[in-house]
Amino acid sequence: MSLRALLNGKPTLTLPSGWVDISHVADAGIGQPAGVTLEGHHLADERVWEYGIIDLGPDPRGEHSDSLTRDFCALYWPDADAVVVAGETKAVFIGASTGQMRLEVPLEFTGQSSLEVLELLPDPESQLLFVVSTRLVVAVSPDLLVKWTWRPEGILRSAKVDSARSLALEYYDATNPELPAICARLDAQGRAFAMARS
Repeated sequence: MSLRALLNGKPTLTLPSGWVDISHVADAGIGQPAGVTLEGHHLADERVWEYGIIDLGPDPRGEHSDSLTRDFCALYWPDADAVVVAGETKAVFIGASTGQMRLEVPLEFTGQSSLEVLELLPDPESQLLFVVSTRLVVAVSPDLLVKWTWRPEGILRSAKVDSARSLALEYYDATNPELPAICARLDAQGRAFAMARS
């Protein structure tokens, strides 16, 4: 039986001029790297592009995956005209118009689905896209360059872009997970400030 593939729990990801879906996903276990084939559909001229991604496991949080379904985190980022698809091993940036791979960034997780964090967070103020995984944060610019990376001194619990032109994070202390979470903010240059316990 063939597997069903989803993007953010849905069959398609909407683009301004069409949509993207996954036409094929290799038969691998949940949490195991697998190959997927993306298809981009353009409404205006009915063009279709295909791009195969090797070794991309499904979203490690497992919210929409089961024995017959593999779900991937995805976003259309208009600042770069890119489709971003993220899973258990990496995030891949693909040109929405061309279907060409433009950037790959690694992701790092704990291996325990109940602890995992995976977010694709665009910041309109800094024009960065924050690719957030449990053990690694990567900031990407609209010209698809990695501007900086940041590793929490523990396990990331949550991340959000706030109105102060910063990325607000909470993470568990690596030395003692029983302590209250540490709150930190990262500015557009990846510098941590305003650190405190929650």
